[in-house]
Amino acid sequence: MVNFMGRVLRLMDQKGVRASEVCKAIGVKDPSFHAWKKGTARITITNRQKLAKYLGTTVEYLETGIHPKMFEVAPIVRTTDDLAAFAVTLKESIYNPVLQSLAKQSQLEPDKAVEIFNQLEKSQCANTSRKPGAFVWVVENASMVAPVGISFPKGAQVLIDPRRKPEHDQCILILHEGYISLRVWSEIEGTHLLTLLNPVYSQASAINYSGNIWDIWLGTPVSYTLSV
Repeated sequence: MVNFMGRVLRLMDQKGVRASEVCKAIGVKDPSFHAWKKGTARITITNRQKLAKYLGTTVEYLETGIHPKMFEVAPIVRTTDDLAAFAVTLKESIYNPVLQSLAKQSQLEPDKAVEIFNQLEKSQCANTSRKPGAFVWVVENASMVAPVGISFPKGAQVLIDPRRKPEHDQCILILHEGYISLRVWSEIEGTHLLTLLNPVYSQASAINYSGNIWDIWLGTPVSYTLSV
């Protein structure tokens, strides 16, 4: 697994920078740098900041491998593989039980998950909380367009908050039998009914789920925007 110094060395290699140049720039002696490289000495917060600044990145990236852009703009999650990478990368930040479970069960190595996460397409939805918990789901058809009231038109980028609790008779994003979908959640005599908003779509598309809603709930829509 790539650690802080692993990322430092990788960036140095990409930029064609030698260890002696780094040491001179941040004001440390060569033996200290080599001790960091071997893992026999601790890198102070001040020196971490100096390394990040010299290499044109952030301490956050060097520590986690996550590009800071993802903390400002919610990434688009299109597939279950995207979702798994999102969950594995941010498992310490996400309190959604389904995403936590997905992270634990995933076969993705952490470094591979970070790589996929950093390559996720940027949405048009700002992550207003400035935390890496929100993501975007894109509506691919007219199934969530209602005759009246709230609707999510085809192409809508829906900002999903995996921390906002689901509410009865409201839309939620679910992971059911390997598929991600946006549905209206209601409960009838102990059974969860998950339906589409558009009456044109067949009633056969409704999902009757008898388990715990927390086992399939991925998050709750906060807002949406249309692609331009």
